[in-house]
Amino acid sequence: MRLSRLRVVSAAVIPLVFLAACGSGKTDAKANALDTITVAGTDKAPTVTFKTKPLTVKTTTTKVIKAGKGTKLTKANSIMFSYSLFNGKDGKQIETSFGKGTVPLDLSSTSLLPGLSKGLTGQQVGTRLLVAIPPADAFGAQGNAQAGFGPTDTVVFFIDLVSA
Repeated sequence: MRLSRLRVVSAAVIPLVFLAACGSGKTDAKANALDTITVAGTDKAPTVTFKTKPLTVKTTTTKVIKAGKGTKLTKANSIMFSYSLFNGKDGKQIETSFGKGTVPLDLSSTSLLPGLSKGLTGQQVGTRLLVAIPPADAFGAQGNAQAGFGPTDTVVFFIDLVSA
């Protein structure tokens, strides 16, 4: 009698163990908060849409939309880029340089947002990417408020790296 119970339990438990081990196949892939943002439109007039609001991150997070093949950026580079700036709280665009021309930026500048430096260093010229920056890596809680963001709002940049 005891042996038959063991067989029944084994027959029920073993398939469950295998199913749990198989999972959904996404256990190794870490979800990226920026996956909820879509980019469409043209190179000169991109449209960025937040599917989920508010978007928040605890650390600076990047997502490459289109990989470039140019020079790999270091903190010593000066770059030319186009950007749109968004508030992660509501997905509203704060400002943009698209349609106005490229903007220069010195990655070694001490006045640069730490999150921008983190998000751009290591990227290649020609890359199109999203960078989400938490308040600590953006303007700081006080500076965020002065820049038009709430003290806990995530700052989101959409960037085209044009040259270095």
